[in-house]
Amino acid sequence: MKKGMMTIVMFLTLYTFGEVSSNFTFSSNYFWRGMTQTMDSPAYSGGFDYSHESGFYAGTWGSNVSFGGAGLELDLYAGYAGETESGIGYDFGYINYAYPEVDDADFSEMYGSLSYEGFGLHITWVMNLVTTMSFLMVLDLFLSHTVIMKTLAQTI
Repeated sequence: MKKGMMTIVMFLTLYTFGEVSSNFTFSSNYFWRGMTQTMDSPAYSGGFDYSHESGFYAGTWGSNVSFGGAGLELDLYAGYAGETESGIGYDFGYINYAYPEVDDADFSEMYGSLSYEGFGLHITWVMNLVTTMSFLMVLDLFLSHTVIMKTLAQTI
């Protein structure tokens, strides 16, 4: 009984220690890493996120999919992100992609990224330890830059 009450109190006060948000999207296609996940059909997806001012974050996300007998994708993730005093941004985490309707389709990724003044490097280590004991590393270089920064009030 005490354990159950403590769990309820913890979840009711969770927002005090961090921020909880949610999202929902309806799109014409779920396109990920160069491949359609819905056979070029519409997708609906949504999730819940928790973030703490320390940099810790965790969440879940789901979407319909259409491949290999799977109809649903459920992702769970957690990580730590922030920026140093000198302006170097970082983000390290873990994500698990689960397909409940298919026995051997689940896989996981560990990722990390560093950025500075718009330039960045992101490394993803994909793991499929359940079926093939295989690993794949993905390396992304990126540049972000604000092209137009104008508010509606400035244009009137």
